[in-house]
Amino acid sequence: MREPFGPNFVKSFIDLEKTIETFITPILDGLGYELVQAKVLGSGGGLLQIMCERKSREMMAIEDCVTISNEISGVLTGEGLLPKDWRLEVSSPGVDRPLVKPSDYDRFKGHEISLEVEVFSKRKRPVKGKLLGVSGNLVKLFMDGETLELDITTIRKANLVVDGLMGDSGQ
Repeated sequence: MREPFGPNFVKSFIDLEKTIETFITPILDGLGYELVQAKVLGSGGGLLQIMCERKSREMMAIEDCVTISNEISGVLTGEGLLPKDWRLEVSSPGVDRPLVKPSDYDRFKGHEISLEVEVFSKRKRPVKGKLLGVSGNLVKLFMDGETLELDITTIRKANLVVDGLMGDSGQ
């Protein structure tokens, strides 16, 4: 067992999130779930948020979150990835689901999304537009009457807009 945040441990929360994703993805896969994202939250950490969804795309229930939490908490603690004084929160991604992987941008094409993008960093609020999909590293978005192509690496945060989801599960 490694000591949490010891000298050989990851130095940043981003590295920690990626390490956690590597450890729990096969576990979730075996249980029939897909990882949406792992996030370390709180100043200085203290909360690990795991967002998952069923591979079948059926709605998640509280029992799913309990099962996932029970399966991964021991592994994360045993590997020194979840300090004992941290909280583990497991949830579905919700209706305002974050778009994290390139495949998310294809899966939810046609939906309205909200984006925080480096090129729009002077704007105080996220921009909204209709997602047209992804091609290579370019996310296509219809916004303000024109089609934009944004490099996926410039997108800081992307979420589905609730109004664009009624009656469709993104299948």
